[in-house]
Amino acid sequence: RNFFAAYHSLKIIGDVDAGALVLVDGASGGVGMAAVELAKAMGALVIAGVSMPEKMALPVAAREPHRVLKLVVLRQQTDRLSHAKQYR
Repeated sequence: RNFFAAYHSLKIIGDVDAGALVLVDGASGGVGMAAVELAKAMGALVIAGVSMPEKMALPVAAREPHRVLKLVVLRQQTDRLSHAKQYR
């Protein structure tokens, strides 16, 4: 099921192909890990996003040079941006 949902999102909805840049939010979960693997297999460049630093281990294990460009903790980035926006 994880790979079906990931494939549907990437190929049917997103029309991802070789050279595309893909941000996978929730890359440490089942569908997220499947999406990272499928996007890499499709030739896309992947940015893997997780919510907490503790969740970085799973996407890092699946990381290949030149395919997963960056692993980011999205919650920290969005918290930082929303905090900065609040005090402008």
